[in-house]
Parts: sequence; C-alpha cells; structure tokens
Amino acid sequence: MRIPLDYYRILGVPIKATDKQLKEAYEDRSLQLPRREYSDKAIAARKQLLDKAYQVLSDPEQREIYDAQFLEVTRPSPTDLETAESSSESEHKQHPPEQIPISSTVEIAPELFIGALLIFQELGEYGLVIRLGTAYLDSNGLKERSDSQENQTEKEDIILTLALAYLELGREQWQQGKHENAAIAGQMGHNLLVENNLFPSIQNVIETDLDKLRPYRILELVAQNNIAAKNKGLQLLREMLQKRQGIEGKGEDGSGLKFEHFLHFIQQLRRYLTAVEQQELFEAEAQRPSAVATYLAVYTLIARGFAQKQPQLIVRAQQMLESLSKRQDVNWERAICALLLGQTQQASEALQHSQEQEILELIRQYSQDSPDLLPGLCVYGEQWLHKEVLSQFPDLIGCQLTLKEYFADGEVQAYLEHLPSLQLQQQHSSQTSASPMTQAKAASPKRHKFFGWGKKQSQSQPASTVTHYSSVPQKELVGAGINQTAVSRNNSIRQTRSTGVRQQPYPSTSSNFSPKGRYRQSPPERERQKMQSQTSSRLARAGNRLKHQKKKNSPSLLVKRGLLLFGLIVGIGSLGFVLTRYLLNRPATLVSQQEQLAINLNDSPIRVIEATSKSTEAAEEEKAEVAVLSAAIAQQTIQKWLNTKAAAFGNQHQIDQLNSILAAPILSQWRDRAQDYKQSNAYRQYQHELKVRSVTANQENPNLAVVEAEVREVAQHYQQGQPDRSQSYDDKLLVRYDLVRQGEQWLIKNIAVVQQL
Repeated sequence: MRIPLDYYRILGVPIKATDKQLKEAYEDRSLQLPRREYSDKAIAARKQLLDKAYQVLSDPEQREIYDAQFLEVTRPSPTDLETAESSSESEHKQHPPEQIPISSTVEIAPELFIGALLIFQELGEYGLVIRLGTAYLDSNGLKERSDSQENQTEKEDIILTLALAYLELGREQWQQGKHENAAIAGQMGHNLLVENNLFPSIQNVIETDLDKLRPYRILELVAQNNIAAKNKGLQLLREMLQKRQGIEGKGEDGSGLKFEHFLHFIQQLRRYLTAVEQQELFEAEAQRPSAVATYLAVYTLIARGFAQKQPQLIVRAQQMLESLSKRQDVNWERAICALLLGQTQQASEALQHSQEQEILELIRQYSQDSPDLLPGLCVYGEQWLHKEVLSQFPDLIGCQLTLKEYFADGEVQAYLEHLPSLQLQQQHSSQTSASPMTQAKAASPKRHKFFGWGKKQSQSQPASTVTHYSSVPQKELVGAGINQTAVSRNNSIRQTRSTGVRQQPYPSTSSNFSPKGRYRQSPPERERQKMQSQTSSRLARAGNRLKHQKKKNSPSLLVKRGLLLFGLIVGIGSLGFVLTRYLLNRPATLVSQQEQLAINLNDSPIRVIEATSKSTEAAEEEKAEVAVLSAAIAQQTIQKWLNTKAAAFGNQHQIDQLNSILAAPILSQWRDRAQDYKQSNAYRQYQHELKVRSVTANQENPNLAVVEAEVREVAQHYQQGQPDRSQSYDDKLLVRYDLVRQGEQWLIKNIAVVQQL
C-alpha cells in the first residue's frame, strides 16, 4: 500500500540535509517513543519506517537514486507545463518546475500502516490520520480478520491513534476560537473509545478538555442569533449549574472556574440573554435556594416590569426582596419597587433605612426645594433604571420609557388601583392561616377570584414565567402568582382632586399617575380615601424635573455598592451576593459576538474579561497592542525557549519548565525527548546565539504568528557523566517558530529547521 509520505518527512529533515543532520534527526526520532498505551507492534512498525528512511538517505548511492525519483514525482508533467505556458508565461518563469512541490508517496507493507499513522500524528497531520485511519478500520480486509488476536491489537492501536488525533484536532480548534467545533472533535474521539471500551485514561483526558471547554461553548452559542444554538447554550449552562449545585454551590463541574470567576462568567453571559431568558434562568435557580440568583431575578423582574409596563412583575420582585432584606441591605431596590407601584410611603421608609449614602446624597441634591426626598427619588430612580438595570439586557438597552409615561399607561393605572385590595386580602389570608400548608391553600382561591376580575389575560406575560419560590417564607408567598393576569383597562377610573393630608391605617399605600399627570391613591377599603395634596404637588414637580433634567454623568456607584453588601448568608452565599451586586452595578456594554476569551490549555480555561471604565478608544488601542507580536517580544520568547531547553536537557532535568514556553502539539514531543534523556542518564550543556530575522503575524487570527531566527547552538553531550563527542555539535541554523498566544503569553507550537547556515 502507498502512503502520502517521503523519507525526508519521515525523518523530519529538509531535502538538502547533511549527513550529520540526518544522523541527529534519526537518533532523535528513534529516542522519541509513542505513548505507553501503544502495543509493541505499533512501536516496532514506526521504528522500521525510520530505519528504512535513514538507510536510504544515509547511503549516497541510494539517496541519489531516491532524489532523482523524488524530483521526478515533484516535477509537473509536460501537459501541465504546456497549460502553464499557454496561460501565463511570466508566472511560469517566476515558478520553475523544480520549485513546485507535489506530495510524493512511499510503498509500505500493510503491517506498517500503524507506524505510518504514528508518524502522521507526530507531524501534526490530524485530519489525514482521521481520514486514513477511519478508511482502514472500515476496510473489508480488517473486518474479515477481526477474530485474529494480532489484528485485534492492530485495531486497538488505530482506534487509539484516531482518538488522540481527535483530541489534538479539538485543541487546535479551541486555540483558533472555534469552540463548538473543538467540542465536536473531542466528543467524536471520546465516543470512539467508549464504544470500543478502550483506554479509560484517554477517555478521562478528553472528558477533562470537554469540561474546561464548556464555558467557551456556552458563550459562543448564546452569542448567536440562531434560536437553536442559543437554546443549546442555555442547556449546557443548566447542566453546568446542576453539576456545580447552583451558583454558590460546592459541586465540581470540571471547568476550573473558582466561585468569583464563575460570577464574572455569569455577568459576561448576561450580555447575550434577553430579559425573558434571564428571568426563566434565575427564577429557577432561586428555588435552590440561591441568594445570588434571587438578586439577579429581582433585577430582571424590575427591568421587565418597568420597560414592558407590567407592575405585576414589580410585585414579584418586591416579594423576593423581602426574603433578602432580612440579612442584607436591599432598601434601595425596595424603594424603587415601591416607587414603581405608587407606594410613596413605603418608598420613603425604605430610603430612610438605606445605607447607600452616595445615592442618598444625590437624591437630596435633586430634592432641595422639597420637604421630602420623593422628587429626587423620581429623578435619580429613572436614571438608575436606565443606566444600571435596563443596560443589563440586550433587548431593553434601547428603551427610552420615562416614569411619567409608565404611570400614564391605562393598564398600569388599573392594576395599581386594585393592588391594595388584593394585598389586604392576601394579608388577611396569611394571618388567619393555621400553618404554612393551610396558608397556601387559603391563598389559592382568593388569587383565582381576583384573576377572574378582568376576564382576560395579558398577552405580554408568558405563562412560563409563573414560578413559586420555595425559598421565600409562606407569608411572602401569598399572592406570588399575581403576574398571571394583567387587569384589563378600567375606563371608569375616577380622577379625584386631593384636598388634605390624612393618616392611612394600612401598612402599604398604593398610588398611580392619572392620565392628566396627577398622582392619586386607591386605598384598600370600600370607600376610597382621597390622595394627599402634598404628595400630588411633589410628584408633579418631580415630573417637571424628569422632563427638563439634563443628562449628567452621575458619580460611579460601583465600589460602595459592592462593599455595603455583606452578611447575606453564612460563608460563600454572602460572598456571592456581594460580588453579584457589585457586578450588576458596573457600567454594562454589549460585547460583539466575536469576543473571545483567552485560552490557556495548561491553566484554568477562563480568563474572565471584566468591564472597565476605560474609553472605547483606549480599550481598542490596548487590544491592538496585545494582539501584535513585536520583534522584542519575539526575541524574548525564542530566548526563553532556548534557556528552557537548556534547563530541561541539563543535568538537573527541569522538564516541567517546558510547559511555560511550549504548546501542543510540540510540547508532548519535547517532554518525551527530555524524559528519555533523564532515564538514559544523559544530559547536554548548551550555548546559544540568537538573531531574529522576521516576525509575521497571521492576518486572519491575531493569536498566531511566525518567527524566523538565526540560531547558533553549541551542545556538549554527556552520557553517564562523561563527555560524548560523537553526540556533541556546533550548528548555525535558520529556524522557523510557529507561535500561538494563550492568554497574555506567547508559546511555541511548532519548530522547523529551514536551512543550515
């Protein structure tokens, strides 16, 4: 059988290699052994191909004959020459026939096929390994001899080679930012091993890669506009959360993400999820229970409730905040919810208890001419809703709704008018319940009675958002389902003018803007009490301020808001809440779908990209500086490799240092070679001289680059502690280095000798 190889590629030397280079290459390749999982037959087949290549090329006569045949194969046929001459004579002159490479082949015995696959694997020809290996496995000849023990061993070797090729191919795709393709390749290799029940250790390696790859896949999938892709990404996220046992969970998902990094990952993920998608996700997670998920769900409910004019969602956010308020200061969020529900008294009380001093100071500035803080709450609250809440959702970031427009909506007014009577019924039901179980049963019929009042359901509220919270106390659970129905518009809303101040006997006060801009109250009694005149005038002034307020850059609230949030729950839950709230209030900007995370296969796979306060221009300049490989950095990278090589092959055998400068696929080769030196009690002392000739960046992928350098390497070889002149040398070479950027560091993934100088 013929394979697409030539003897020069088998030894890994250029066509004009000297006898010395041939000998060194042959010895180096002979010392490199495949993985220990391979059979002796596979190792012997590879060695036989190396021996044959060296035998031919080291003999001058045989090499001359082979070169003549090799050049004849690589020379185009007369027909090709005639076509080339007729099409472009000038182009033909620039590319003589001798310089046009065409792949040559060698004839090998079928039993040496596995050896050829191993050599292809070492050359990084993973696609070719998969194509040839799969075809060979499917061949009838192998199937007919499948009962033979010898052929069963050969089959296992081929399956192992295919699985490793899938593994390395997946890692290459990973480095190129093609995360889903990388997962597909890895999964195919894993499936091949599982189906044949072979090599559990390799299965574990692939599983580890797939686990580390999962966060990348999620980000890549949810960033797409394709619904199927986004759903797949969300499913992967749910699986990840299940393995972690929730956002604050102590489970292991294999991603390598610590708790703080995982919170950053969630924040990065939210940039691509709509408000409905975030609501479904975080409400489900809140039931674990999860303080972080509860807080994220509150933000989602506030955002949808305001932007989509659904105050029933604000009520749900208010109820969830009650469970958080027992251990954490969420009074600012409670004030916003009360404001959006027209509950002016509750909003003022929440502000008085808030520890957000920076926010309170701004609100006081906006309320200088008012006896209370209500005007400032309206002005700053509207700014906060747009800058800190709606900006977290890609589908709501462009919303320009004002508070005045929100309260002027007829359905909002109708709902807020009947909200107090509903809350009074729920409160009464909660107080008369003998136990949490009977409380839930008592609350249910009252909710259904209220739902039938409007006789139609809101078209904008999906049924999938109806959720019950097992983590919330039962007294807060009553009425949690009010979002299921939006009360139909009440055409007979009375617009009464407030005539005085009156103390209300009820714990909460519901109020709403009338279509004419007046702010009035709908009390939970049969006889309606009139709106307080002071409140009406205050909110009228606030409306004017909202209308004429110029856009100002308010001071950053990031650090203080994060530091104020402590003590929510014991241990990691408290840390999670603080970090989540801090992240929520960072300036959020939509990230392009081409954004990639930095990849480092040797470390944790996620280097989370945090939002910063830098301008867009500065961020772009910084990104450009990181992406470009300068000559100075190239010089440092190659010099580091030479120093690391000297340490790995020196008498101390510091092999682990190779991980800091080499990447797959060459890393495993040099590690094996250094390990062989250590086991054979051999080492080398190196002296190097380096001069970088050129640095070429990859135009399609800024994470890749090629460096050509002149390297003088003087090696003194020692065997059993004694100098060995036959293995020592002094070479000056032109070497090509293929570099890949992983995270903030450039690594070498391939090395090739271009010529001897």
